[in-house]
Amino acid sequence: MRKRKIEIKNLKECKQRIRKNERLIAGDLYWNSCKAAEHLGIGKTTLLGYCKNGLSHLKLGNIVMFKREWLDAYIEERTRIQTYREAK
Repeated sequence: MRKRKIEIKNLKECKQRIRKNERLIAGDLYWNSCKAAEHLGIGKTTLLGYCKNGLSHLKLGNIVMFKREWLDAYIEERTRIQTYREAK
């Protein structure tokens, strides 16, 4: 199977192609790293660090995708609720 070579003229066109592919592949079921980071209120670099520490993700080429359920479950597992007595 021969790979198709795609010419991309600028960064804007590249981002548009990625967005188009994400919509075709996932619709609203999966989020890209920008939307996932925004949902968690963290930076994109921090989010990708979480991937190395066990956050479930789907990688398609150079695109990393997340489900909302995976993000919420990961954060809930690592959240520690501190009671009043522990705070003293």
